Amino acid sequence: LFLGRFEKSGVRHVTASIYKDTQALGLQEKKVRRFINVIDPLDDIKLLRTSYTFSKSEVLELKDFQGGNSYYLWNFGDGSPAKETRVPEVRHTFVQLGKLTVELQIRSRTESVTRLLPITVFEAVALGALTGGPPHSVSP
Repeated sequence: LFLGRFEKSGVRHVTASIYKDTQALGLQEKKVRRFINVIDPLDDIKLLRTSYTFSKSEVLELKDFQGGNSYYLWNFGDGSPAKETRVPEVRHTFVQLGKLTVELQIRSRTESVTRLLPITVFEAVALGALTGGPPHSVSP
């Protein structure tokens, strides 16, 4: 049973010593050596972007996040159904304008967290086609 905490993510080579008797540390049965992949803890969760376009299919993606083998439950705050993914991103079309809060629940084997992520959904304004032509000469 490992009760410690790794401070940085990455691959680590670890050794576990297994003892027959917990009272006598001198009776070591065997050592097990393994590589483990330490992932970022589930505490620094931010979206890559916080502005999205109304009625347009957009990708919401977590910034610099390696959740490993996690489940992500995205509640978009616009009245649409929540979506579950196995990756730290999701595609969504927002159906409400304004300042919204995305509720994101992340579950791994060892922990579960819920974060409220503020976003803004705006309406794109079409300006029409911009045209240009050669300069006109002006007659005196």
